[in-house]
Amino acid sequence: MVTALTVSTLLSVALALTKTIYVGSPRLQRCIALGLYTINGLPSIVFGIVGMAFFMGVLGLGKSWLSGGILLGLMILPTMSVALIERIESLPRQYTEAAASLGLNRSQIVWSVVLPQSASGLLSGSLLGLARAAGETAPIMFTAAVFSGATLPQGIRESPVVALPYHIFVLAQDSFQPGAEARLWGATFVLLALVLILSLVALPVRLAVHEEAKHG
Repeated sequence: MVTALTVSTLLSVALALTKTIYVGSPRLQRCIALGLYTINGLPSIVFGIVGMAFFMGVLGLGKSWLSGGILLGLMILPTMSVALIERIESLPRQYTEAAASLGLNRSQIVWSVVLPQSASGLLSGSLLGLARAAGETAPIMFTAAVFSGATLPQGIRESPVVALPYHIFVLAQDSFQPGAEARLWGATFVLLALVLILSLVALPVRLAVHEEAKHG
Protein backbone atom coordinates (compact mmCIF):
# COMPACT_ATOMS: atom_id res chain seq x y z
CA MET A 1 0.00 0.00 0.00
CA VAL A 2 2.84 2.40 0.83
CA THR A 3 4.58 1.56 -2.44
CA ALA A 4 1.34 2.05 -4.37
CA LEU A 5 0.71 5.41 -2.72
CA THR A 6 4.26 6.61 -3.42
CA VAL A 7 4.17 5.61 -7.08
CA SER A 8 0.70 6.99 -7.68
CA THR A 9 1.40 10.28 -5.89
CA LEU A 10 4.45 11.03 -8.00
CA LEU A 11 2.73 10.13 -11.27
CA SER A 12 -0.55 11.86 -10.45
CA VAL A 13 1.19 15.12 -9.55
CA ALA A 14 3.16 14.96 -12.80
CA LEU A 15 0.06 14.23 -14.88
CA ALA A 16 -2.10 16.85 -13.16
CA LEU A 17 0.50 19.58 -13.60
CA THR A 18 1.13 18.56 -17.18
CA LYS A 19 -2.56 18.76 -18.04
CA THR A 20 -3.41 21.95 -16.18
CA ILE A 21 -0.20 24.00 -16.26
CA TYR A 22 2.34 22.87 -18.82
CA VAL A 23 0.14 21.76 -21.75
CA GLY A 24 -1.56 24.50 -23.71
CA SER A 25 -3.11 22.34 -26.41
CA PRO A 26 -6.75 21.42 -25.68
CA ARG A 27 -6.36 18.31 -27.85
CA LEU A 28 -3.44 17.04 -25.79
CA GLN A 29 -5.34 17.83 -22.59
CA ARG A 30 -8.26 15.75 -23.85
CA CYS A 31 -5.88 12.92 -24.71
CA ILE A 32 -4.52 12.92 -21.15
CA ALA A 33 -8.04 12.89 -19.71
CA LEU A 34 -9.08 10.10 -22.10
CA GLY A 35 -6.05 8.06 -21.10
CA LEU A 36 -6.89 8.41 -17.40
CA TYR A 37 -10.51 7.39 -17.91
CA THR A 38 -9.41 4.44 -20.06
CA ILE A 39 -7.02 3.19 -17.39
CA ASN A 40 -9.73 3.61 -14.76
CA GLY A 41 -12.10 1.45 -16.81
CA LEU A 42 -9.72 -1.48 -17.26
CA PRO A 43 -10.68 -4.60 -15.25
CA SER A 44 -8.31 -5.48 -12.45
CA ILE A 45 -7.72 -8.93 -13.96
CA VAL A 46 -6.19 -7.21 -17.02
CA PHE A 47 -3.80 -5.32 -14.75
CA GLY A 48 -2.86 -8.58 -13.09
CA ILE A 49 -2.14 -10.46 -16.32
CA VAL A 50 -0.23 -7.58 -17.95
CA GLY A 51 1.68 -6.97 -14.72
CA MET A 52 2.62 -10.64 -14.44
CA ALA A 53 3.84 -10.69 -18.06
CA PHE A 54 5.90 -7.52 -17.60
CA PHE A 55 7.31 -7.80 -14.09
CA MET A 56 7.83 -11.56 -14.07
CA GLY A 57 8.40 -12.25 -17.76
CA VAL A 58 10.28 -9.15 -18.93
CA LEU A 59 11.96 -7.84 -15.78
CA GLY A 60 12.33 -11.21 -14.08
CA LEU A 61 11.31 -9.96 -10.63
CA GLY A 62 9.13 -12.95 -9.85
CA LYS A 63 6.49 -12.44 -7.20
CA SER A 64 7.60 -9.29 -5.41
CA TRP A 65 6.15 -6.61 -3.15
CA LEU A 66 7.60 -4.03 -5.54
CA SER A 67 5.74 -5.45 -8.54
CA GLY A 68 2.45 -5.51 -6.67
CA GLY A 69 2.95 -2.02 -5.26
CA ILE A 70 3.71 -0.48 -8.65
CA LEU A 71 0.75 -2.26 -10.22
CA LEU A 72 -1.65 -1.06 -7.53
CA GLY A 73 -0.21 2.44 -7.89
CA LEU A 74 -1.04 2.41 -11.60
CA MET A 75 -4.56 1.19 -10.83
CA ILE A 76 -5.34 4.07 -8.47
CA LEU A 77 -3.54 6.64 -10.63
CA PRO A 78 -6.73 7.88 -12.38
CA THR A 79 -8.55 8.42 -9.09
CA MET A 80 -5.75 10.51 -7.61
CA SER A 81 -5.00 12.38 -10.84
CA VAL A 82 -8.60 13.38 -11.51
CA ALA A 83 -9.09 14.58 -7.94
CA LEU A 84 -5.94 16.70 -8.15
CA ILE A 85 -6.80 18.04 -11.60
CA GLU A 86 -10.25 19.12 -10.42
CA ARG A 87 -8.73 20.92 -7.45
CA ILE A 88 -6.10 22.71 -9.53
CA GLU A 89 -8.69 23.80 -12.10
CA SER A 90 -10.92 25.17 -9.34
CA LEU A 91 -8.20 27.45 -7.92
CA PRO A 92 -9.05 31.14 -8.34
CA ARG A 93 -6.98 32.71 -11.12
CA GLN A 94 -6.04 35.64 -8.89
CA TYR A 95 -3.78 33.31 -6.88
CA THR A 96 -1.51 32.58 -9.84
CA GLU A 97 -1.88 36.09 -11.24
CA ALA A 98 -0.75 37.62 -7.96
CA ALA A 99 2.23 35.26 -7.84
CA ALA A 100 3.15 36.12 -11.43
CA SER A 101 2.92 39.84 -10.68
CA LEU A 102 5.52 39.34 -7.96
CA GLY A 103 7.96 38.04 -10.57
CA LEU A 104 7.67 34.30 -9.93
CA ASN A 105 8.20 32.06 -12.95
CA ARG A 106 5.91 29.14 -13.77
CA SER A 107 7.86 26.54 -11.80
CA GLN A 108 7.97 28.77 -8.73
CA ILE A 109 4.22 29.39 -8.99
CA VAL A 110 3.64 25.64 -9.12
CA TRP A 111 5.72 24.92 -6.01
CA SER A 112 4.67 27.93 -3.94
CA VAL A 113 1.02 28.36 -4.93
CA VAL A 114 -0.55 25.58 -6.99
CA LEU A 115 0.63 22.49 -5.11
CA PRO A 116 0.10 23.84 -1.56
CA GLN A 117 -3.39 25.06 -2.46
CA SER A 118 -4.23 21.73 -4.13
CA ALA A 119 -3.02 19.43 -1.37
CA SER A 120 -6.56 18.71 -0.19
CA GLY A 121 -7.48 17.34 -3.61
CA LEU A 122 -4.47 15.05 -3.58
CA LEU A 123 -5.36 13.88 -0.07
CA SER A 124 -8.96 13.01 -0.96
CA GLY A 125 -7.84 11.22 -4.12
CA SER A 126 -5.25 9.26 -2.13
CA LEU A 127 -7.81 8.06 0.40
CA LEU A 128 -10.28 7.00 -2.28
CA GLY A 129 -7.53 5.30 -4.25
CA LEU A 130 -6.25 3.40 -1.24
CA ALA A 131 -9.78 2.29 -0.42
CA ARG A 132 -9.96 0.72 -3.88
CA ALA A 133 -6.46 -0.75 -3.75
CA ALA A 134 -7.10 -2.36 -0.37
CA GLY A 135 -9.73 -4.67 -1.84
CA GLU A 136 -8.00 -5.62 -5.09
CA THR A 137 -7.13 -9.30 -5.43
CA ALA A 138 -6.21 -10.05 -9.05
CA PRO A 139 -3.21 -7.71 -9.42
CA ILE A 140 -1.44 -8.84 -6.26
CA MET A 141 -2.44 -12.48 -6.73
CA PHE A 142 -0.51 -12.58 -10.00
CA THR A 143 2.45 -10.40 -9.04
CA ALA A 144 3.02 -10.13 -5.29
CA ALA A 145 1.04 -12.31 -2.92
CA VAL A 146 1.32 -15.83 -1.57
CA PHE A 147 -0.99 -17.50 0.93
CA SER A 148 1.68 -18.35 3.49
CA GLY A 149 5.40 -18.65 4.00
CA ALA A 150 6.29 -15.06 3.18
CA THR A 151 8.78 -13.22 5.38
CA LEU A 152 9.90 -9.62 5.50
CA PRO A 153 11.21 -8.69 2.03
CA GLN A 154 14.94 -9.16 1.62
CA GLY A 155 15.12 -7.48 -1.78
CA ILE A 156 13.04 -6.76 -4.85
CA ARG A 157 13.34 -10.13 -6.62
CA GLU A 158 11.29 -13.11 -5.47
CA SER A 159 10.09 -11.25 -2.37
CA PRO A 160 6.39 -12.11 -2.06
CA VAL A 161 4.10 -10.85 0.68
CA VAL A 162 0.95 -12.04 2.41
CA ALA A 163 -2.04 -9.92 1.37
CA LEU A 164 -5.45 -9.83 3.00
CA PRO A 165 -7.59 -10.01 -0.20
CA TYR A 166 -5.67 -13.04 -1.45
CA HIS A 167 -5.86 -14.59 2.01
CA ILE A 168 -9.66 -14.27 1.87
CA PHE A 169 -9.70 -15.77 -1.64
CA VAL A 170 -7.82 -18.87 -0.50
CA LEU A 171 -9.92 -19.26 2.64
CA ALA A 172 -13.08 -19.14 0.51
CA GLN A 173 -11.78 -22.12 -1.45
CA ASP A 174 -11.16 -24.02 1.79
CA SER A 175 -14.43 -22.97 3.44
CA PHE A 176 -15.56 -26.57 3.96
CA GLN A 177 -12.59 -27.37 6.20
CA PRO A 178 -13.15 -27.14 9.98
CA GLY A 179 -12.39 -23.69 11.31
CA ALA A 180 -11.86 -22.14 7.88
CA GLU A 181 -15.26 -20.46 7.80
CA ALA A 182 -14.66 -18.52 11.01
CA ARG A 183 -11.27 -17.28 9.76
CA LEU A 184 -12.85 -16.39 6.41
CA TRP A 185 -15.53 -14.17 7.96
CA GLY A 186 -13.03 -12.64 10.37
CA ALA A 187 -10.63 -11.69 7.58
CA THR A 188 -13.52 -10.38 5.47
CA PHE A 189 -14.69 -8.17 8.32
CA VAL A 190 -11.19 -6.70 8.74
CA LEU A 191 -10.96 -5.92 5.01
CA LEU A 192 -14.43 -4.33 4.89
CA ALA A 193 -13.65 -2.27 7.98
CA LEU A 194 -10.43 -1.02 6.40
CA VAL A 195 -12.17 0.01 3.17
CA LEU A 196 -15.04 1.60 5.10
CA ILE A 197 -12.70 3.65 7.31
CA LEU A 198 -10.75 4.95 4.32
CA SER A 199 -13.96 5.84 2.49
CA LEU A 200 -15.48 7.58 5.50
CA VAL A 201 -12.34 9.62 6.02
CA ALA A 202 -12.23 10.53 2.33
CA LEU A 203 -15.85 11.73 2.23
CA PRO A 204 -15.57 14.80 4.49
CA VAL A 205 -12.25 15.68 2.88
CA ARG A 206 -13.87 15.51 -0.54
CA LEU A 207 -16.81 17.64 0.60
CA ALA A 208 -14.43 20.17 2.12
CA VAL A 209 -12.56 20.41 -1.18
CA HIS A 210 -15.79 21.15 -3.06
CA GLU A 211 -16.86 23.75 -0.50
CA GLU A 212 -13.47 25.39 -0.63
CA ALA A 213 -13.63 25.48 -4.42
CA LYS A 214 -17.16 26.88 -4.34
CA HIS A 215 -16.27 29.75 -2.01
CA GLY A 216 -12.74 30.22 -3.35
